[in-house]
Amino acid sequence: MRVLFVFIFSFVVGESVRISAFEPPSDPVHIIVLNTPKCATGNLQNMFGTLLKCDAVKEVGEQHILRSCPDGSSVFRSHDTEATEKYYAEKGTLNNGRCVVVSAVRNPKTFLYSRFFETQRNVLCHGSNDIPAVLAQYGDWLMHFGPDAYRAPVVAGLFGLNDFKNVLEKMHDGGGFFHHFPKHDGVVFGDCELIMLQMEKLSSVSHRLLNTFPGIANISSETTEDTCPDSKDVRDALKHMQLNSTMQERFFGPGRMMKNAMDFYSKFG
Repeated sequence: MRVLFVFIFSFVVGESVRISAFEPPSDPVHIIVLNTPKCATGNLQNMFGTLLKCDAVKEVGEQHILRSCPDGSSVFRSHDTEATEKYYAEKGTLNNGRCVVVSAVRNPKTFLYSRFFETQRNVLCHGSNDIPAVLAQYGDWLMHFGPDAYRAPVVAGLFGLNDFKNVLEKMHDGGGFFHHFPKHDGVVFGDCELIMLQMEKLSSVSHRLLNTFPGIANISSETTEDTCPDSKDVRDALKHMQLNSTMQERFFGPGRMMKNAMDFYSKFG
C-alpha cells in the first residue's frame, strides 16, 4: 500500500504529527460516518461520497447504509454504534487501506428540539396557532425520550477516549475539529482514525478537512429552515423553552450522556 505523508499541527501546542494523506485512487479509503441523528449525518455522508465518487449502494441494513466506490473505497453510515462495531468485527475489512471514523457533536438542547420536531414534522412544518400546546407536547416527549440517545461520547469510547470532556476541550482548541490517530491495538477500530467535528462550525473547519482529505468540499443539505419556512415561530419557541429541573436532571445530570456536551456549550456557546 502506497502512503503519502503530510504534516499538520496537532491540538497539543508545539507538537507536530505525521498522518497519511488521502491520494485517490491509489489507496482505498473507508469512511465510517458513525453519528447521532440530526447532527449533519447526511452532509458528512455526501461530502465523503462525492469526494470518493461513491455511487453504488452496496449494502443496506436496518442499522446502516454502505456505498461502494470505484477504487475499492467505501462510505458507511449509521447511527448505531453497537451494530456498526459488530458489522466490522464480522467483516474484518478495516486494515485494507485507510480507515476514518467521522462523528459530530451538537448543542444538546438544539439536538433535542430538532429530534422532537422531526417526529411532528407533518404537523408542525406549516406552523401552529397554539404554541403553548406544542410546548406541552414537547415537554411530555422529553420525559419519554431516551436520555442516552446522544452517541458522540460512545463513539469516542470506541477509541478508548473515555474522558469526553477532554475530547471536547481539544475540539474547541482545534476550532471545532478533533483528530485522533490509530493505536493499532487490535480492537475493531484500532487501525482507524477518529475525526470529531462540531456541527455548528462545519463550514469553518473546511481547511482542516482539506489538510486531511485534499479536494473535499462542504456539501450542505436542505435545512429545516429551507423545507419548513413557515415553522419558524414553532422552532423558536422550542429552542427557547426552559427545561424544568426534572428534565435538566434527566438529560444533563451527573453520569448522563449529554452532561459534558451541555457543560461545553454552556461555557463556549
